[in-house]
Amino acid sequence: MGFNLFSEVPIALHTLTNREVLNLKHTNLQTNNKTFQQFFDVRNERIEASFQLKLSGNVFRCNCENSDFVLWISKTRIKLDKPARNYTCQLENGTYTNTQKAAENFHEFYDDCFDWVKEMLIPKIENTWKMKMCIEDRDILAGIIRSDAISQSIHESKNIVFVISKSFTEKHGEILRFKEPSMKSTLDICSVLLSLQETSK
Repeated sequence: MGFNLFSEVPIALHTLTNREVLNLKHTNLQTNNKTFQQFFDVRNERIEASFQLKLSGNVFRCNCENSDFVLWISKTRIKLDKPARNYTCQLENGTYTNTQKAAENFHEFYDDCFDWVKEMLIPKIENTWKMKMCIEDRDILAGIIRSDAISQSIHESKNIVFVISKSFTEKHGEILRFKEPSMKSTLDICSVLLSLQETSK
């Protein structure tokens, strides 16, 4: 199936359940959606990790919408035709990198992705790390002063990780200055200050 003009994985592949090698080299393929990611992974498990996927010669997208595919390339147990998993991909600004670098420097390439924050970072912190978050748009009720709500959350915490955007510091920077004497202890328990670039909705 290589050397064709496929822009996405053909849906008909769902019926080819006995295939052990899939050649998608030198097509117009730019991504692989979650449905096929799961399909390929399940197929690989069923044939004892011997499924082979050939993707060389494609230029993938390295953008917010495709970030799950970039991570999948780096983690899947499928045998890929590039063991280093360094397939060419194009960034939003038109420059080129490869999927290995994009995965290794994920925060650098994708820190402006609202979906990444919502779908990946928040679940990671709350579900995997079991940390309680105070999210401005979700947890601070209308009519409550932001600084008071944040201060209260800080006082109720043993450890603190701040995840803030550039626009937040510009609009509410005074919240982070800890002018109150009672906030001095905050500096002792603040473990990480993670600053994100503008997160676009």
